[in-house]
Amino acid sequence: MKTTTAKSKLKPDIVLKNFWRDNARFADLFNGALFHGDQILAPHMLLESDTDVSSILKFNSYAETLRHIPDVVKKSVYGIDYEGVFRYCQEK
Repeated sequence: MKTTTAKSKLKPDIVLKNFWRDNARFADLFNGALFHGDQILAPHMLLESDTDVSSILKFNSYAETLRHIPDVVKKSVYGIDYEGVFRYCQEK
């Protein structure tokens, strides 16, 4: 039997983001976590939204840019944004 130890070139963060982009999975997670299992969010109610949340903070002569990029953001038909920030373990 031949075994290989070739290292996968898949990056865990990208795999995880692709997994949670599925509306059915995303709705299941939020229904379970936020709505105690009640089926409030349905997959067809969710739309992909821009994940880049950037802003400029200004105070007098001070200015600073702020940037937060969550893994997945879905906007519901009711105008509510659901943001998924998922953690993963990477082995080095």
